[in-house]
Amino acid sequence: YNERSILENHHLTQVFELFKNPKYNIFATLTFEQYKDVRDTMLEIVLNTDMGLHWRVYQAFRRRVGTDAPWTSKEDQRMAMSVALKMADINNSCRSAPIYAEWSRNVAAEFYNQGDLEARLGLVVSPFMDRHKDATDFPKGQLYFINNIVVPLFEAASTLLPRMQFALDEAKRNKTDLELAVGPSTAASDDSASLVSKPAAKVLSDCLVETVTTV
Repeated sequence: YNERSILENHHLTQVFELFKNPKYNIFATLTFEQYKDVRDTMLEIVLNTDMGLHWRVYQAFRRRVGTDAPWTSKEDQRMAMSVALKMADINNSCRSAPIYAEWSRNVAAEFYNQGDLEARLGLVVSPFMDRHKDATDFPKGQLYFINNIVVPLFEAASTLLPRMQFALDEAKRNKTDLELAVGPSTAASDDSASLVSKPAAKVLSDCLVETVTTV
C-alpha cells in the first residue's frame, strides 16, 4: 500500500475480497452506480480512521460544525460518517472506569508484545511499547490521548449532537481519575477536580499496577 494507511487499506481489501463470494455479497442487488457510491463511501470513512490523518479530519470537522449550513451534501454526509466511525474507534476512554481500565490494559499488552518483538529483532522499540517504561509511559500515553485526541473530537461532536455530551463527560472523568491515580508528578494539572471519583481512581490505579506486574 506504499506505506499509506497500511492497516486500513488491508482491512478494506479483505472485506471487498469477501464480497466476491456470492455467499457474502450483501451488495448483489445494487446497481453499478449504487455499488460505486457505497464503495467510495466505505473507502473514505475507513481510511479516515488512520490516526495519521486525524488532525486533518478533526480540523475539517471542527470548521464545518462552526457553520449553520445544513448537512445535506454528499461531502458533508461522508464527513459525518467518518467522524462517527472515528468516535467508535477511539471511544474507550468514554466508557465507565472499569471498562476503560480493562481495555486500556489490553491495549498496553498488545503494545508491549510488539515492543518485545522489536527488541528481539534489534529494532528501536516504538514509543509507548517498551514494557520497562510502563510506570511512566502508560499513564502519559493515556493522558495525552484523552487530552489531545478524544476530548477535542467529542467536544466538536457534542456541538453538533448535544446528546453525545455524556461520552465527553465520561472521558473527562476518566482523565481526572487517571491523574489522581498516578499523582501530580506524572499527570498534568487541570481544573476538573470536581469530576474526581475515588472508586474509579482506585480501578485505574489497580489497572496501572496490574499492567506493570502481569503484562
